Amino acid sequence: MHENPSYKVCSREGEVSQSIAAELQGYVFEAAKPVTPGRNIYSQMRDAARALGYSDGDWRIKAAWYGEAGNWSAKAVDTLRQRYEVMKRKRAEAEAQKQAKQEVEFLKAQDARRAELIELRARISRLETAARMAGER
Repeated sequence: MHENPSYKVCSREGEVSQSIAAELQGYVFEAAKPVTPGRNIYSQMRDAARALGYSDGDWRIKAAWYGEAGNWSAKAVDTLRQRYEVMKRKRAEAEAQKQAKQEVEFLKAQDARRAELIELRARISRLETAARMAGER
């Protein structure tokens, strides 16, 4: 019954559209993270828009959020993909900087403990020397 080639092409196009819509929906969901308790959908869409470099309330974010981006132009899809990649790169760089700062703070704390240990050893040595000298008298 459905052997008509045009039906098959149309069905396949629908699958591709759904696939693109799901991909873009995943991008905006990811861009909205981290989601803190109490944030409503509109706040999350605003966060996603800002993270991806769109203005608040941009129709592209809303359409992608609700899975309605399957009929976008190739240029609009590519633009969102590129913005998503930029966002991921910026977040990765920020995370690397955060980890580097934490490591520096940890190493500074370790260095301070070493300095305290050196001072403590010197104090112990002085006290032992004083105790020996007092014992020799």
